[in-house]
Amino acid sequence: ILDLPNVDAGTNQEMCFGDSVVLDATVSSGNPAYTYFWSPSSGLSSPSILNPGASPASNQTYTLTVVDNSGCNSSDAVLVTVNPLPIVDAGNDTSICINGLLQLNAAVSSGSMPYTYSWSPASGLSDSSIIDPFILVTGTVSLELSVVDVNNCIGIDSVLISDISLPLPAFTMDTDTGCSPL
Repeated sequence: ILDLPNVDAGTNQEMCFGDSVVLDATVSSGNPAYTYFWSPSSGLSSPSILNPGASPASNQTYTLTVVDNSGCNSSDAVLVTVNPLPIVDAGNDTSICINGLLQLNAAVSSGSMPYTYSWSPASGLSDSSIIDPFILVTGTVSLELSVVDVNNCIGIDSVLISDISLPLPAFTMDTDTGCSPL
């Protein structure tokens, strides 16, 4: 009687959309050497190694089948959960008079709450760690908003705030119509 390979496809894993994870499978027992078959193969760096990289576009269950040197086989499965990225809108590009106060109007959708906010550069902002800080506009600035959700997935957007310089007064002197003495 031959021992079957003991296959463990590893622990279920989570990742952010666009990232990748390494599947942490192990094999014991049976008759080495082993041949590995991961299914489905889409999103894997290689379907024929023990610990491939996985970058699926959506939640995916991968099944590992191991065949040992005696032709005995065994299988196990692992789930890779793909978390969506926060979709960040830092607001519309806008112009305001120099030294004006403007409240930023950002929005976040998707991802998983709670979110952590980080505006950069922080200079001139009332609070760089909230979604809608005020900014004192002292010149044109491009602000980047990074949002991290509870799964450590990151979304980024930027907004351009342009200053409108105050107009310079224009005076002209008319020498033909000067004032006459009283």
